Amino acid sequence: MLDKVSSSEYDIAKWKADNALHPQAMNEHSVEWIFLVDSLNFSFWPDAGQEFTIQGEIGYWALCAAVNRALEEKVPITEAKFYQNLSTEEAAHIFRTDQEGITIPMLKERLQVLHQNGKTLVEVRRRWLM
Repeated sequence: MLDKVSSSEYDIAKWKADNALHPQAMNEHSVEWIFLVDSLNFSFWPDAGQEFTIQGEIGYWALCAAVNRALEEKVPITEAKFYQNLSTEEAAHIFRTDQEGITIPMLKERLQVLHQNGKTLVEVRRRWLM
């Protein structure tokens, strides 16, 4: 890994350029986006006929597309105070696929991650700002 990073084979510019679905600016919003997506980046194996696709993307890239679509729809999905209390229905809508009624695999488990991470981040920020 050190060799790849040292040779610029893997760096921020390449990460951004690999896909337009990644944040293109490096700011606080991008950090929140990366944290959210990394937290939810697990197990995209679908049940039969339940492929997780959004805008022609599958798996991780569909997750990125879902987060970006939510942001375009003015859903504050990258804000911990929002996703700490996200309902199952809201999550199903945010992570819906291009096919009606199909959502991201393991929605329940991902929602648990969102709740736990959101509550932790909100509490840490509250303590830090005291």
